[in-house]
Amino acid sequence: MRIVTLLISTLFILSTTLTNAQNVIRDNSVKKDVANVFYKSKYTLFDYYSDEPIFPTKNGIYNIYYASNEDKTPRSKTASAKELETFYFYKFKNYKNCSDWCSGKKYIKPVTSKKNTPSQKTESCYFCNGSGVLTKCIICQNKGIIKCTSCNGQRKNYDGSTCLHCRGSGIQTCYKCQGKRPPFICPHSSYELSSLSEFVLKSKTN
Repeated sequence: MRIVTLLISTLFILSTTLTNAQNVIRDNSVKKDVANVFYKSKYTLFDYYSDEPIFPTKNGIYNIYYASNEDKTPRSKTASAKELETFYFYKFKNYKNCSDWCSGKKYIKPVTSKKNTPSQKTESCYFCNGSGVLTKCIICQNKGIIKCTSCNGQRKNYDGSTCLHCRGSGIQTCYKCQGKRPPFICPHSSYELSSLSEFVLKSKTN
């Protein structure tokens, strides 16, 4: 009976692994940098700097950072997969990757711990320094709003028409904290703490 249970568990894990692997599809017909700049939505988007896969939200929206050889300044972008197909810039998974590339830093693959218990962190998170809690939004500085990522706060598009993304206001809700009041759980941290949600809840009620 134990052997049968073990066999079923093994098959389940193998099936799950294969299913997850199928979700990542690399465009091997071109070089990695070309696949990043001239992204095709039928493939998985990979970070230009770290080569990590970048996945959209459940609504199919990508929150990325971008830069170019001509302008090495990290900028944020919110777009659909189809919109990214005509967005010819280097695309990055997060601000740190984009900033490190812009400053010429060589990418070093992070070394993760073999054990991952609630009292351990696998690596220090850039956003919360490994605490697992964001006390201040690094994008909007707790203002809740930022410049429109579509028109860059200009209120109009390049053709002079009103920006539909911000409806001509030049601002939008911060995509990082969604206008919520910190502290809240850091979505980027690999630090798992059992009492983390309780801490955040207490901080908000105080």
